[in-house]
Amino acid sequence: MKEKKKLPADDPAMLLLGEIQNRGIATDVIESNNVLADIPLIRLDDPSLDQSRTDVFNPMVGGISCGPGVSVLYAPWAGTLGIAATRTNFDNFGEPGIMSNQHVMYYDPETTTVYQPARKDSVWNYQAGDKLKAFKGNVLFGGVQIYVDCAVASVIADRSSARWSVFGIDGLVMGIVERSNVGLGNPVIKSGIATGVTNGKVKYLSYEAPDSGGVIAYNQFGIVGDDGVKFADGGDSGSVVLIGSKIMGLLWGGGPDNTDYLVAASPIEAVIQTLNVNLA
Repeated sequence: MKEKKKLPADDPAMLLLGEIQNRGIATDVIESNNVLADIPLIRLDDPSLDQSRTDVFNPMVGGISCGPGVSVLYAPWAGTLGIAATRTNFDNFGEPGIMSNQHVMYYDPETTTVYQPARKDSVWNYQAGDKLKAFKGNVLFGGVQIYVDCAVASVIADRSSARWSVFGIDGLVMGIVERSNVGLGNPVIKSGIATGVTNGKVKYLSYEAPDSGGVIAYNQFGIVGDDGVKFADGGDSGSVVLIGSKIMGLLWGGGPDNTDYLVAASPIEAVIQTLNVNLA
């Protein structure tokens, strides 16, 4: 069995750990040699896909199909629309938006629009958003580097979005859980287009591993499913991860972790800062 190696005491993750432990929350941080890959996207004709999530939604809610506004020849896949948001940057202030991952909504530098549902082999193209902003990499938040894979688009005039609503989740999804208030073993839930509504728990608070491009993804939440069931699979990228009815992370990647399939989620505060959105 591989020995668990402690990070240095002056490592930013360990400093945060001390702050959390002072609040009486059980925590730990360990080093890992695993690689985190983007959770694969899924073809819309995949027989395992919950077809009700691939319908045209108006208003749009979290937990449904979306993808980049490019030809199906280039992007015959779907990811998950995480949740509706309000944009707060100067150019788009107050505009309703839809949020997901960069690797779900973005195809290339010319990508400016988003479709819901995602493009498939059909004559119909259901544009849902424009003015796309997407980012993938580490950002500085709270004095530490945090990896995010995130995107937001403004809802176009003939579509609408329903705030605080996620397909399959009862009640309103309102508010966030700050990174410092998340503890080991916290129960979590998500709703995605591939595996639907699943339950899991927080296994790591500051998980760090290379992404599929070799970039170190710093300070991620590591999540595993309950009872040996995968918390997420191909197509679930972009789902919001909840503690109760509040958002704690944005799901983007995963990989093997001993006997578990580990899912990575970026702390939602860093996503909000990067995209300039409001989820309240």
